[in-house]
Amino acid sequence: MGHRILYIPKADVIIPTSYYYGTGGIATGSGTSISVPYPPGIESGDMLLLHVLAKSDMMGINQPTGWGVTWSGYIAGVVTYVNYKKAASGSESGNLNITFTTSERRGVIMYVYKHANTYLNHGNTIINNSIAGTSTGFAGEAGQLQASSLYINRQTNVTVSGTGWVENSNLSTVDNGGFTFVNATYAFSMSETAPTASFTLDDASYGDIHRSLMKHTP
Repeated sequence: MGHRILYIPKADVIIPTSYYYGTGGIATGSGTSISVPYPPGIESGDMLLLHVLAKSDMMGINQPTGWGVTWSGYIAGVVTYVNYKKAASGSESGNLNITFTTSERRGVIMYVYKHANTYLNHGNTIINNSIAGTSTGFAGEAGQLQASSLYINRQTNVTVSGTGWVENSNLSTVDNGGFTFVNATYAFSMSETAPTASFTLDDASYGDIHRSLMKHTP
C-alpha cells in the first residue's frame, strides 16, 4: 500500500499594523531632575519615544539607562533638544526619572506606539524663530508608521495639515513662557513615497520637529 503525502499550505504571515497609542503628558521643571510619566498600557513589542526640550543651549542631560539617542541639537542661546527611543520590555510603569548636570527650564514628553518594535529611520526639521515647519518624511511600506512630533519653547496653538496624517495629541503648558508638544502619524497601507506634514504655529517659536519611521518585526 502506497504512502500518501499530505501537503499543508504555508500560512501567510500577518504583520500587525503599527499605530500611535498614547502619552503620559508633559512634565516640566527647572532642577537637576524631571519625572516624566510613562504612558499607560505599555506592552512588550511597543516603541517608546522620549522628547526633551530645554529653554537654553545648556542641556547637561544624563542619558537614561536603556534608551538610545536618535537625534540631538540646539539653537545657540535659545533651546536644546534631545530625542530618545526604546523598545519596550512591557515592565515600564509609573514615572521615568531623568537627571541633568545643569538647572535649566525643561519640558519632557513620552509617546508609545503599538506593534512598532523596530525603529527604521529618523530625521529633523529645526524651528528657528518661525511660525511654520514641514516634516518631509520617508518612503514606507504597508504596516509601517511614520510619526512627526513637534515640540517648541512656548505655549501656542499649532495646526497640522497633510494628506493622510492624523493628529494624535496637541498639548501645551504654561511654564516660563510655556511648552507645546504635538504628535501626528501617517500609517502606510501600501508601498508609498514620502508623505509630508505641515505644522503652522500662531506665534514664532524655537524648537524641533522629530520624525520617526517604525514597524513591527515578527
